Amino acid sequence: MTDPFYLDMLAVVADALSERNYDFLFVDRLPWDDHVRTRHHRVDGMIVIGQGSDQEALREFTRTYKKVVVWGARVPGDEHVTVGTDNVLGGKMAAAHLLGLGRRKIAFIGDPIEPEMEQRRQGFMLAHEEAGRPVDPKLLFRSPFDSHRAKIATRSFVASGREFDAVVCGSDVIALHMIDALTSAGRRVPEDIAVVGYDDISLASAFGQSLTTVSQQIPVGGRLMVDLLFSVLEGGEVQPAVIPPELQVRKSCGAQLGRFQK
Repeated sequence: MTDPFYLDMLAVVADALSERNYDFLFVDRLPWDDHVRTRHHRVDGMIVIGQGSDQEALREFTRTYKKVVVWGARVPGDEHVTVGTDNVLGGKMAAAHLLGLGRRKIAFIGDPIEPEMEQRRQGFMLAHEEAGRPVDPKLLFRSPFDSHRAKIATRSFVASGREFDAVVCGSDVIALHMIDALTSAGRRVPEDIAVVGYDDISLASAFGQSLTTVSQQIPVGGRLMVDLLFSVLEGGEVQPAVIPPELQVRKSCGAQLGRFQK
């Protein structure tokens, strides 16, 4: 819950449920936790925001509890209803944008143990492949979603001495910590290092931030999850939904500087 993405999404979900005269119960635990299981009979349905790394536990839970919609990446073997963006396309868009600006040593920072992050990394790799540009394995760096560990990871990456002129971050929280780490190290954003995030949280363009990012269209996704959950409750056949990502170009990528030359 240290990632503002979840707070932005929860606000949309809460409003959509309120409009249907439904109460919203928030539980900050895994849905298969014993404490949560005792509450299943007290709710009409469940929205799970975030898949985590234990895919099999999620699948086992949704095999027995059907009244659920999950936000996240569609993974082969899933039987539950998912809502999420095309993460491969989003990662590809971010990297292709930087390559188009002339950046050549582009890093990716995120934790591929998370399905969404792994798909974004795949898109990152695909953009390089289609551009005929090799990816330096040393520029693929792990960082968790949560703010505290993302801060440690970005500072570690910047301090490692790796040479890069741009970075695609698996989330906006990681990207904002990356900008802070680069600035603290005396690197200019975007002149020295271009930064692109992922999510388009409210902080990405607020309070002086100007983060180029791949938008997950949070207002669309939150309302769509609620709509599909009610379709599930009505007993209809519900298909997973994939939302097209959108690239929001702001200052952190250096697009306003023109084509990058180094």
